[in-house]
This record gives sequence, C-alpha cells and structure tokens, in this order.
Amino acid sequence: MIAISDFTRSEVLNRVSIAPERVVTIHLAADPAYFPRAQADCETVRNRLSVPDSYFLVVGNIEARKNLERLLAAYALLPRKSRPHLVFAGGRGYHYDRVLEAVQEHRLEDQVKFLGYVNEDDLPVLYTGAAGLLYPSRYEGFGLPILEAMACGCPVITSNHSSMAEIAGDAAVLVDPTSAEAIAEGIKTLLDDSGRRDNMIAKGFTRVKDFSWQSTAEQTLAVYREAADFVANAGSL
Repeated sequence: MIAISDFTRSEVLNRVSIAPERVVTIHLAADPAYFPRAQADCETVRNRLSVPDSYFLVVGNIEARKNLERLLAAYALLPRKSRPHLVFAGGRGYHYDRVLEAVQEHRLEDQVKFLGYVNEDDLPVLYTGAAGLLYPSRYEGFGLPILEAMACGCPVITSNHSSMAEIAGDAAVLVDPTSAEAIAEGIKTLLDDSGRRDNMIAKGFTRVKDFSWQSTAEQTLAVYREAADFVANAGSL
C-alpha cells in the first residue's frame, strides 16, 4: 500500500491489519505551474474576480473538516481596521451553510468574499497576491495547498498536527486548530512581524524543493516493481 504522508500511513496501520513494511509513504508535490506571478497579473486577476488589494486566502472546498467556522471566529478577534479581507477559493461542501451563518454571526459580511471554484490558471496568481494562506484544517491526508502557496511565495498558517505539520515542516506558522485565539495569534504574527513573514516565505521556497513529482513517480515505480517481483517469485514456487 502507498500512503501520501506518514500521518496517512499511521492512520492505515491503526485501522488495517497489515504488516508495517507493506505500507510505504510517498509524498505528493506542487505542480510546476505554481510559481510567483508578476504584480500586473495579480492586479488583472483581482480586478476580474473583484478581489480586494489586501487579503488572506483560504483554499479548498467549504466543508466541516476545514475548520472554517473556527477560522472565522479567530478572524473576528483581530482588530477590524488592520485585518485584510478573507477570500475563499473553493466549491460548496459539507455544512457550507454553517460557514455562511458564522460569517453573519461575527458580522464579517463586508470582509469576506466567496469566489467558488477557481480555475487552475488563476489560483497561482491568487496565492502570489495574498498576505498569506490560512489552512487550519482539522484533518488532512496531505495538504497540497500548503506546498502550492509556498511555491508562489505565499506565507502559510496551518495546523500543528495531522499531515499538515509534516508537510509544512518549519516553513509555516503552526497553530492549534482547536483554538480560535491561537489561530488569531498566528494571523497577527504575519500581519505585525514583517521579518517573520519574510522568513516564512524564504523557508517556503526551500521547503517546496523537498517535494517533486519526479521523485513521486520514481518511488511509485519502485513499489510497483517490488510488487511485480513478489508476484512473479510467488508464482514460481
């Protein structure tokens, strides 16, 4: 079996009766199309999508496990005058209505924008122009937006557990996803500390180089060959 993260591998071993050596971790990677874009391109896409100049980006389907209700509660804790807008790029998912209710509950209607599904050409541009990616999910098997954002020079705030801490390493601001206060403090760090922000961007560019689809393909092929050899040898017994 192939798992896309060590966290996913541990979940498999906790739930399936299988020898540990038969479950292999092979990480995913960001598409090469994710790289920093020119400011002119960012402005063009912002104008077309009616996105404000200053914003934090949230990427992924709007659903319960993404922890978006708590993210909105955290956002409401920040000083209104200093917080950028919050832009969601993703389709409607499980309990989408609860997220809308949370926007109203915290009176964030004028500072939150839902773009719905965003095409693949626009997403790298949105990453490049964002003040940061907010990804405090409760549960992920990998967390591909983390690497996509890093590849575009977008600093990342993500959860300190599950696969997200594994993928981000020390190149992101890690927060407790169960605490609105902790998430708010992480956001405040990027807003108030330009040195920390620049450091996260630099570390992100370095971190994303640890993952490549070439490596993923080579490791996957090696597993297939090992499985094929096992079958061939078993058949000759």
